[in-house]
Amino acid sequence: MQRASMSASLPATHPTAVAFLDESGSISHDRFFSVGCLIVPEPSTVLRRIQKLRDVHHWYSEMKWVDVTETSYPLYRDVIEHVSRSDARYACFVADRDSADPVARFGDAWRAYEKLAAQLLIGAARQGELVSVLAHETGHWKGKHLLKGMALMEALALVVLYAAHRLLESGLLESIFNMPGASFFAQAVMLGFLGTIAAFPFTPFFAWFSRRHEREADRSAIEFGGDPEAYSRALVKLSKDNLSNLHPHPLYAAFYYSHPPVVERVAEIRKMGG
Repeated sequence: MQRASMSASLPATHPTAVAFLDESGSISHDRFFSVGCLIVPEPSTVLRRIQKLRDVHHWYSEMKWVDVTETSYPLYRDVIEHVSRSDARYACFVADRDSADPVARFGDAWRAYEKLAAQLLIGAARQGELVSVLAHETGHWKGKHLLKGMALMEALALVVLYAAHRLLESGLLESIFNMPGASFFAQAVMLGFLGTIAAFPFTPFFAWFSRRHEREADRSAIEFGGDPEAYSRALVKLSKDNLSNLHPHPLYAAFYYSHPPVVERVAEIRKMGG
């Protein structure tokens, strides 16, 4: 109630911003660990320009420094130039575990990351500025979702490779396609065709697995930020800027969507907040 009354008394022109937090390295294993914070007063303007740059360079993958190549470098350069010319502000905290181990100081990896991110945000925000924290990605880190996804993919790859080996060895593909004496490369093409069909029924399982992780990350974001309404408004604004379908068919969403539909997601977030 105190928070609601405080926000209600502020004028519409009060300075606000959105903060994007991300990390580099493993706070539990690597010597150097960094947390970055990008504060953007008008995120939609910056995001739209970055999307145009992606379209120009035909690059739609996640941007990572380890993936910088001669081909992708022009996009990275243009994005940095655009952000530097905007009203965005960037701050970074680098921890050297050999001289000051944050995990040893705060007790565990998650609490250490939370403390570093909070101090970084406090130092980067301007006096009197209201900042909404998009802490969703920290929830993925806390829940070890990347490691779980990699473990699942590696296990499936092992099963698929074994099945492919047995099929190629048995000569069954030659019988199915009525191509006796087919070369290894021809059988590989046949295998790829059948593999696409065989993998299709598993699509809803992978979509459900991803949505489960997204809900866990949303829960962690609410625990970290403590303001479900602000988080909900940020999601709605991002969905609007990205022209997302707010009301997809339930069966289509269950089969294909890696994230819960935004209307369903906002309802669940508000329930988390009580």
